[in-house]
Amino acid sequence: MDDEKKQEELSLVLPKEDEVRAKVIEEFGFDEETEFERIDKAVEREMHNRKMLSSAIGAKVKLRNEADELRKKIPVPAPEPKPEEKVQDLSTTDIIYLAKTDIDESDVEEVTNYAKTMKVSVKEAHEFFKPILAVRAEQRSTATATNTGTGRRSNAKLSDDAFLSNVEKGNLPDSDEEIQRLVALKMVPRK
Repeated sequence: MDDEKKQEELSLVLPKEDEVRAKVIEEFGFDEETEFERIDKAVEREMHNRKMLSSAIGAKVKLRNEADELRKKIPVPAPEPKPEEKVQDLSTTDIIYLAKTDIDESDVEEVTNYAKTMKVSVKEAHEFFKPILAVRAEQRSTATATNTGTGRRSNAKLSDDAFLSNVEKGNLPDSDEEIQRLVALKMVPRK
């Protein structure tokens, strides 16, 4: 940037007409005595072009200086932080009510969302959901009572004939104990 400013300052200074005349004569190889009219035209044109260039650079420098002054006067505002979405928190009363009621954990979110959406208290939302929650509680208790679980049940020991019949159908034994039983049954001749 400093080199650019130095170049601009040099371009603002207009050369003397004698310097331009000497440069034109040297550049184009004019004879001063016979071609003075051509030299005068070329010098006039070169001086005009340099004045125009100097004027344009002067305007550029002036505008840049004005812009710098404005930047100094007008502070650049800091970008405003985006407003964060506010999470609607429950009131203390609603929190205490939820703690005292017997709402299952899986239903709390639904009740609170309803309260926020309908702009009612959690107590009013709970009153609305009571029949639904009662049905869900009954379903949960029934499911708990009849829980079959994911564990394997032990099968009652099959009779030797049923065990061999299963093996013949392709149900091969899994445990070492059942494999030993199969070997023992195959060794003994059947009646």
